[in-house]
Amino acid sequence: MAILSLPYIDYIQREQLFAYLQQEKIEYKIVDQEDDLFYNNTHYTIIIKDAGEGWYMGKCKQVPGAITQGRTIDEVKDNLKEAISLVLEAEEDLGMKRNKSKKATH
Repeated sequence: MAILSLPYIDYIQREQLFAYLQQEKIEYKIVDQEDDLFYNNTHYTIIIKDAGEGWYMGKCKQVPGAITQGRTIDEVKDNLKEAISLVLEAEEDLGMKRNKSKKATH
């Protein structure tokens, strides 16, 4: 089984790698990856790690405190959207200012 750490490859490279691994019937496990998350017209960079025992952990680079977990990568992404929203709402309630992330272009 191949163990993959994918923190710095882009979406196209990642998809090409997965297609190759599937074509060659190579089993793999992802231990961490960097990905893009588009939420409320804003681009966020997230990091997802294999936390073991069937769980994944995710955090957002631009929003410290937006940390979550889930059984699948998609569940982590959904949970991160909620975590980002809650952190930003709390910051707004406390009158905290934050530099805005880049607006999404798609």
